[in-house]
Amino acid sequence: MEFSNPITILKKRLAKITATNHEKRALIERYMRNVKVIEDAFNQIKEATGITSNEEIVTTFVKAEE
Repeated sequence: MEFSNPITILKKRLAKITATNHEKRALIERYMRNVKVIEDAFNQIKEATGITSNEEIVTTFVKAEE
């Protein structure tokens, strides 16, 4: 019976937690890369336009879409 050996149960739990942590770490790394890309884009826009405010950049793009 599986419950008779707590080490087996704990090993299975550890394996599940480890796999979950790996997936979460990969997701966080992907989000961080995306944030870096967006930050770089905003910096390029600021350099090219002279606009210094992120809010002003967003407002300008929203108005351009309308």
